[in-house]
Amino acid sequence: VVAVDDKNVFAVGAGSIVRYDGKTTTKANAAGLDKNWMSVSAVSKKEVYAVSSKGDVVKYNGSIWSAVKSITTSNLVVDILAHSSNDIYVVSVNFKSKDSFIHHFNGKAWTTQHKANGAQIQSVCASSSNNMYGFGLGYVVNMKGQKWKEIFSGTRLDLMNIWGDSQGRFFAIAKEGPTGKYRD
Repeated sequence: VVAVDDKNVFAVGAGSIVRYDGKTTTKANAAGLDKNWMSVSAVSKKEVYAVSSKGDVVKYNGSIWSAVKSITTSNLVVDILAHSSNDIYVVSVNFKSKDSFIHHFNGKAWTTQHKANGAQIQSVCASSSNNMYGFGLGYVVNMKGQKWKEIFSGTRLDLMNIWGDSQGRFFAIAKEGPTGKYRD
């Protein structure tokens, strides 16, 4: 779920993308939108992105959804974070090897920016496009600029979701419950 404002709330799930406009929830209706959608991210109410478990990426422009270059991976894609049309991140996980990957789209092509050997990154969040975090089971990576590095998480909890604001505050939730906040 992502909320741009109280009239532009988007949610994804198995087979659908929905938008709440403050009064009504409407299912997106377009060819190819019947996939297993895993995550949604918004830059603005006219720039919303969703990713499927297989790496299909779509963009909402305020009125219609259209395909963006999909990421090619045999891994399960679990999260998306968009800063702009040429700055999009997705996380994929290989459950056999227990490796996970952070991929980046620059508007033209996808590249793998980080591989976490034996660590399952679940999601990415950011306080800005130059200060991002990826996290999972007691594993946290941080990117300031262009390089990802592992940082001490202080927990062995299975971190499921995290949210960061422009002031450098991050709030995490684990399978075991709320974990508190972190200041960058």
